[in-house]
Amino acid sequence: MLRDNHPRIITLFAVIGMTASAVLAQSAAPSLDAVRGLGTIGASEQRVIDAWLESQVSKLDSSSAKDAFKILKEAFDAERLNQGNSAAFIGAMAAGTARMAEQRLPNSGPNSTTARAIARMLFDLNREQAVPGFIAGLKSQDQGARYFSAAGLGQQRGSIATARARVTEVVTALKAAGIAETSPTIIKQIYGALAYEPITPEIFDAYLGILDRRIEARRQGAFVVDGAEVQALEYLRKRSVLDGLSRGQSPQLVGRLAVLLRLDAQRYVSDTLPFAEKDPIERQLFAVEEILTTLTSQTGEIAAALRAEGHDNRVRILAETLLWVGDPETGTEGRLSAAPWNVPIGAP
Repeated sequence: MLRDNHPRIITLFAVIGMTASAVLAQSAAPSLDAVRGLGTIGASEQRVIDAWLESQVSKLDSSSAKDAFKILKEAFDAERLNQGNSAAFIGAMAAGTARMAEQRLPNSGPNSTTARAIARMLFDLNREQAVPGFIAGLKSQDQGARYFSAAGLGQQRGSIATARARVTEVVTALKAAGIAETSPTIIKQIYGALAYEPITPEIFDAYLGILDRRIEARRQGAFVVDGAEVQALEYLRKRSVLDGLSRGQSPQLVGRLAVLLRLDAQRYVSDTLPFAEKDPIERQLFAVEEILTTLTSQTGEIAAALRAEGHDNRVRILAETLLWVGDPETGTEGRLSAAPWNVPIGAP
């Protein structure tokens, strides 16, 4: 079963909102007042910014206070949100934090407050200069750092899309991270960060690589449907995305979606299906059938059955699914059995 450590992320976020109960050891930090309003940031000014960043993170490194994260975030936000800041200053702050992330995050441990703080700082800065740091953060062992890094790449899609080489670098990193990731909360962010248009072969391959890993986990017994694929399907169901697929790519996508459809339908027929799974399964069933209809020009009745009676109509929904993928018990082919789709009967 895929395991999600999402509760740990919630706990970590809660720490940020706790009332400060300890004071970090104070050391003289460089003042940013002399550089924050400058229209151009040179090497000497960047050194001032970098020194301030290092001084703040070093306090967190050496602190055992449970509210250390919150204290750092308050100090950082006071500088980040200062009304006297120029755009150049914020960009330099993001660049300095990104360099720090590249140095620290790939080697950070599974419960690293420092890694999480740096990733959150980059996320809050929300500047294109943060992108190298986000890429580095995807390699962190800390779940919170990976979450903010993936989310940060998602919010920077617009700036990343202006440079083809940068898109390739980001998509490659996201694919590797998505295949390795075990948290559905982070998988959702990765799927969202990959949602570039027009779809390219590298983006298509990234989605399929992650889907393959997730589908295989379901085949191996990860029965719980966590809903991460809803994010992927929202992108893949777009007509502009489907129209951008090549003749060779369409059957590849249909093959994966046929298996996902079968797995979801089989899970949906459970009499004891938890409510937390019911909604994501229904959304996935809707989306998959919509995509299959668009690509194959054939029509199914899963959506109609869901609208009519929902979970009370689950036996019919499974029967409608078998009309798509075929029935292995009877050897009956489904709509997707013939060329060019060539889905094995039952979509095993």
